[in-house]
Amino acid sequence: MQSSDNSLGSSQERIQFLLDTAYDSCEKGNYFSAFQYIGDELTQLYNNIDINELAEIRAITRDHSIFNLCQQDPYTYRALTKPRGYAGDAVMLDYIYSGIVPPDTTRHGQGIFECTTRSSMGLSVLFRRTLLNAYLNDTVIKNQSARILSVASGHCRELSGSLALSNIFKGEIIAFDQDQESCSEVSLSYQEKVKTIVSGVNKLWGPSGAALGQFDFIYSAGLYDYLPEAQAFKLSHSLKRMLKPGGRLVLGNFSTASSGRGYLDLMMDWHLIYRDKQELRDLFGDLAGFSLDMYDDPYHNVTYVEIIRNE
Repeated sequence: MQSSDNSLGSSQERIQFLLDTAYDSCEKGNYFSAFQYIGDELTQLYNNIDINELAEIRAITRDHSIFNLCQQDPYTYRALTKPRGYAGDAVMLDYIYSGIVPPDTTRHGQGIFECTTRSSMGLSVLFRRTLLNAYLNDTVIKNQSARILSVASGHCRELSGSLALSNIFKGEIIAFDQDQESCSEVSLSYQEKVKTIVSGVNKLWGPSGAALGQFDFIYSAGLYDYLPEAQAFKLSHSLKRMLKPGGRLVLGNFSTASSGRGYLDLMMDWHLIYRDKQELRDLFGDLAGFSLDMYDDPYHNVTYVEIIRNE
């Protein structure tokens, strides 16, 4: 294995080696072995290259046979083609949640799908659904008339099997998302249990946000991964104001230490905004009158912020 340095030639040679090795492993059916190279090792290279090298590295990747092979994975292909205008849509997350590959997927596509949806970052998405389900249950146990708001809700799969859908819950759940198709799926899945609002998040820091009132539990699973700092700052302050006394706000953001970023960029054209704990904390400004907790998921990919408004 060749060592890498900061020169363009060395990075080119290194990525060529990784892509060649991964391709050979895929051709032999050793998909998880391949992802040691185009997952972990590709991310290490990606993290260390100079910004001026990135265009060249992307071009090398796009021209390699492994790139077309990876597009046989419906999860990877949907991110690249962005049928709803953005990567990471709710259909992509459903691929992770179900683990079921479409029936017309090729053999290579099936093998790569198993890797992409059960990679470290995929496992973090599964954990996130379980975590939010637990927060929902805790909210309902404490207050059967609670008001709950999901921001950038997607398909709200975390609601499945939760007490929020049980007969004991008499409160209100609002799913807020800019994607009409996602909101339609929520309405179909949960019917009268969930109210949907089709709107962009910029409405939440204006009069429309104030008109929604206050909530016992507000959460947003993946929105902050896409929000530039100025928008994230505005939204954070708006959501704080929307908490009832004793209300809880939970947000997740993929961290700067997360794995798989090389594959997301180079193979999927999927670009997230990664933040460390301090950057995420700074989005909330003055927290006088609130308690704050921050923690990472078990895979060290996502950092969570939990804010509770004091009684």
